[in-house]
Formats: sequence, C-alpha cells, structure tokens
Amino acid sequence: MIVVDAETGVFMMLYLDLAHDQAKAEGRLRSLRDLQDAIMHGAVKRIRPKFMTVATMFIGLVPIMWSMGAGADVMRRIAAAMNVKPDSKCVTECVKAGAKYALYDGKSMYILSDQKEPEKFAGQKVKITGTYNEATKILQVDSMVAAGK
Repeated sequence: MIVVDAETGVFMMLYLDLAHDQAKAEGRLRSLRDLQDAIMHGAVKRIRPKFMTVATMFIGLVPIMWSMGAGADVMRRIAAAMNVKPDSKCVTECVKAGAKYALYDGKSMYILSDQKEPEKFAGQKVKITGTYNEATKILQVDSMVAAGK
C-alpha cells in the first residue's frame, strides 16, 4: 500500500508540474487565476487514473472476500483491511493531500516552509520576511502579516 501511495503522489506532482510548465510555455501565467487554472487542469487529469487504480485494487480483492476453504478466513481479514485503505487514501489524496500554501508575486510561485500560519491569510495579500532556498525552491518564512499593516 505504501508503494501505491508513493507512486500516485509522484504522478500527481508530475501532472501538476506538466500543467504548470505547459501554461508557462504558452504564456498563460499572467495572474493568480491563471496559476489556479493550470493547477486545476493538472489535478483534474490525475483524478481519473487515480480512481481507476483504486477501483482495480478494490475489484481485485473482492473475490478473496467470497473465497471459502483453507486459509480463507485469514485472507478475508487481510482483503477487508486493504479494501478500506484504497477508498480512504483516494479521498485523502484527491481532495486534501498535496494542497500547499504558496506565494505568487505575479510571475513566480514560491512554496512556503510554514504551512500553518498562511491558513489565517488564505486568499489575502501578505507581507512575508524570510529567506529563499534556490535548491529546494522553498521560502523559509520568518514572519507573515497582512499587507498594509
């Protein structure tokens, strides 16, 4: 299960990166709304393959639930536990996971190191002080206040 989670997470990031790069190459990243559209475009492309992966895992484990004979009681317990995980993982990954706060200055996007503080300022203009790490592409946040304060 961990391998499937890692694989689907990598592919989600790949789809988002490709959508961002395509929009940037086509000159469609002129505003925050354009960035949001590119992110949505990449995420929507990933939902169908993710759902198909979860459905295949579920369908593959269902026959075990109907099995009879030696060892079936143990296998049914394992299959039942595995059938719950893909469903919850799909919802978590497709809806919640991967969502990160970022700073967009009109031309570049920066991932923020602090993911709790930005929640207070979601959708607002802010003033941030900190240092940018070029290697990791992460902005280490020292302080964050609403713009104009």
